[in-house]
Amino acid sequence: MMWISVLIIEAMIAFFSLFFLHMNGFLSLLAIAVSAGTLVLWFLILRKLPRALQYFVLILASFAGVFLLIRTDAVSAKDSLTDYREEIVRLDEQMMNAVGDQKKMDQIKKELEALEEEYGKTDSTLGIHALYCMMTGARDEAYGYLGSFSDRSSILYYTRLEQYYRTDAERDRLNDLYYMYDMMVQDHPEWDYAQRMAGVTQFEKKNYKGADYFLTAALELNENDFVSLYYLGASAYEQGNFEESRACFAEAVEKGATGELLSWIAWYEERMGEK
Repeated sequence: MMWISVLIIEAMIAFFSLFFLHMNGFLSLLAIAVSAGTLVLWFLILRKLPRALQYFVLILASFAGVFLLIRTDAVSAKDSLTDYREEIVRLDEQMMNAVGDQKKMDQIKKELEALEEEYGKTDSTLGIHALYCMMTGARDEAYGYLGSFSDRSSILYYTRLEQYYRTDAERDRLNDLYYMYDMMVQDHPEWDYAQRMAGVTQFEKKNYKGADYFLTAALELNENDFVSLYYLGASAYEQGNFEESRACFAEAVEKGATGELLSWIAWYEERMGEK
């Protein structure tokens, strides 16, 4: 009978998926239970039932088995993608923390190459390769990896490109950074960091009205952005709005400004105290 053959094939596929492909264990076991269990029932009970009821049970079990096998593949693919993303995050963090330890960086690179053999090259792996090259001084190779990105408007691309410019000790990359931040905020207006850095760019160019526009947008996206508050205070000072400047600085301190920002705030407040 055709439906008996279908159940046998489903049971074999589920068994193979569980023990050889290591797909989702629970769903594979359930598929085996449905298929094999129905076959056992067929030989024990179902053959004695009316033919119409036999067909109903066999067809129902067959479709249930197909559904479970499809779900097994979908869940396993999802789990595999989750594992991949977690591995990317782990390798990225380890590479960042391995600065100066060539042996450790080389080990991480080997693990990255093994990951690429399993999943293929992606922008995520290219980004870590670029980071490795930046950390080892192979800047031309790093730039080559960045140029191989499939999406050169992604947040990941801009993050790596910013690292590339900021780690270049031989060249003044300020103009490159300015241009990059202008492009970054156009591609990602929803990203508070992009808005902030576009504002910082305008502030450093002494375009204070433009700086206010972007920094205010950054605060609308992240009200706790004390860096943007600091630059808004500095911009207000440069425009002679001392009361507004003091208010921005006070809020920046309240929101957690520390270190060098506190020193600059103190410098501005000292100047305002003299006026």
